[in-house]
Amino acid sequence: MTQSFARIKQIVENYQPEPYGQQKHYAVLIPLIEIDGQLHILYEVRAAHISQGGDTSFPGGAVDPGESFQEAAIRETFEELRIPSQQIEFFGEIDYNVTEWAIMRCFVGLLKDISLADIDYNEEVERLFTVPLNFLAKNEPISYSVTYDTQIGEDFPYELITHGRNYRWREPHHNILFYRLPNEILWGLTANLTSRFIHILRDQHFFDFDM
Repeated sequence: MTQSFARIKQIVENYQPEPYGQQKHYAVLIPLIEIDGQLHILYEVRAAHISQGGDTSFPGGAVDPGESFQEAAIRETFEELRIPSQQIEFFGEIDYNVTEWAIMRCFVGLLKDISLADIDYNEEVERLFTVPLNFLAKNEPISYSVTYDTQIGEDFPYELITHGRNYRWREPHHNILFYRLPNEILWGLTANLTSRFIHILRDQHFFDFDM
């Protein structure tokens, strides 16, 4: 029995934990670009013919087999904005999002030696726009709470659980952020990642200095 304990200990010590489930893996890049001496975040408006057309997003997408999250973020940025990887200065990673269906990791980088007008984006992008970091720091997003109803299939074995059909299911909810920009609406996951990035910079006193 002692040998069994030792074997279990060895297995657990060497195991690399990860979220369990059937999550798909995604990666995005928060692209910074300098305009008139100010740092801006660049956003894409997704083309109408792709999923979530018309929404605002960051460059990014699914992680291909054998590819790291970072590699996926840089590849997707290259494909969507047609910017060579040499012109993407990779800074690092910030907080990421985990749900039951997806893991999305978020990176930050600088688009170097290119102007907004010279970005030759692909057919998945309808248009681009930018927002100064200073504006985002001074204008907090509005938060709205959304609650989801739990839909149970008719074949669910209620007889196997306590209280059967009267079981009190948790109602999942989360907060959705909205930024009201002068000419755009920024909301959802893109707004959440934007807010988190701005808070990270603020926590490190970035906005205490003149950019």
